[in-house]
Amino acid sequence: MSNPRPQPNSQPKVGPKKVGNIVVVPATSPDEVMDAVERWKPGAIAIQMCEKRAEMLFYPDEVGERRISEYFVQKGAFFSLISQLFYASLEGAREGHVEKIREITSALERYTSKRGVVFEYVDMPLDIMVKRAWRRGSFGEKIRVARLFRKEIISFKEPTGDTKTREKHVNLEDAIMSAAPSTKEVIVGERALYIAHRIKLLEQRVRDRYGDGCVLAVVEPDWLNEIADELGKVEKPDPKVVKELETLPPRIKWERARWALPVVLITLFALSIIKGEKSAAEIFWWWALATSLGAGIGAVVSRAHPLSILSAVVTAPFISFTFIGAGWVAGLVELKVRKPTVGDLQQLGGMENLRDLFRNPAIKPIVVGSITNAGNWLGVALVLPYLVGGAF
Repeated sequence: MSNPRPQPNSQPKVGPKKVGNIVVVPATSPDEVMDAVERWKPGAIAIQMCEKRAEMLFYPDEVGERRISEYFVQKGAFFSLISQLFYASLEGAREGHVEKIREITSALERYTSKRGVVFEYVDMPLDIMVKRAWRRGSFGEKIRVARLFRKEIISFKEPTGDTKTREKHVNLEDAIMSAAPSTKEVIVGERALYIAHRIKLLEQRVRDRYGDGCVLAVVEPDWLNEIADELGKVEKPDPKVVKELETLPPRIKWERARWALPVVLITLFALSIIKGEKSAAEIFWWWALATSLGAGIGAVVSRAHPLSILSAVVTAPFISFTFIGAGWVAGLVELKVRKPTVGDLQQLGGMENLRDLFRNPAIKPIVVGSITNAGNWLGVALVLPYLVGGAF
């Protein structure tokens, strides 16, 4: 069995490396990077960055003003947002790192714009990398990663534990690998392979356009050896490899389990009606009363908005046939009414106490949804014996 890949941050820092027509340069400082640009005069420049990472590092104010509801429109977007917040939290704790990367990127953008040189982000998309790592991890590793996310995104001012956590981890990749070692092949191996193919494809475009010319790849210093090695292994770039690494592996199929509850409940309803001891209207009345009352009490306890309470009560008899629950309907209404922003989520990193947590506009829809769902399912549990008794 082959030895596992070493973590990039365990490798010694070295200077630029030339792999064919590609020069791999460490992102040590703006001056050193621009000196390399002037020396090699590349036909294209690539940087180890993706749009999601750049968005959080370079435009934090604009991101903070966005409404969280925007992230529910596209599938998986909210997970992407949480990954971005986690990334920004760890990167922001690296003294001077964000400013250095911002200056390097700005200098490269000015140069490429002035000279008409192609400039591309070639890193694996942040959300794809985190999702692929998440699916690779075991159940225990997922729990540890989730705790790590919580510690970095939600913290209080008094304890010092979060500061120690940030000092321990160099970046997001090391943080996840420390909590979930089995994700290393995704975070190191697949990411380096993805970057290598993206750079090679860029080199191919430069060659097709100019006939010659080099590509300058600016990468994190600790990743230089790993990426240079992968570049040496890739003889011919393949867009299919890039596309495959941008695609999430299939989930475990739960389609049958998803339909189990509706099938059981509908069967109980049907058997009760066929038995003839109770009418369909009577059965549905008790079902509606139990589920609506339970969801309504849960919404009131969670101090939900009146519209959220109303939505929970009205939808509970119907949506309780599924695994969704009326709580998440109430939570979505709460999201629309309170209009929390990404900035509200970012404020979770400096709260005074638990009261601040539960009053935060970004957390309120989750609190409302969870407590309302608890009441909803309590109502289902109370009415279930009635349905079983009527069916048998």
